Amino acid sequence: MLAAMAALGAGVAFAAAINVSPATRSTVTAAFKQAGVEVESPFTRFTGSIVYDPKHVAASSAIIEVDIASFD
Repeated sequence: MLAAMAALGAGVAFAAAINVSPATRSTVTAAFKQAGVEVESPFTRFTGSIVYDPKHVAASSAIIEVDIASFD
């Protein structure tokens, strides 16, 4: 997912949806402090789709669904 978002920021053109999930080697992580210690932990179940078309930027979208019970 981060690679897809980086591609969006770099101006890479694509019109097809990019699917994100653990199977596509995408990651979703939570970062927080617990007892003053920085913690970063992944979610193991999520799906999503990113749609970007440089000719129709206003129609771009990103939908990511995270199963919060999969917090590792």
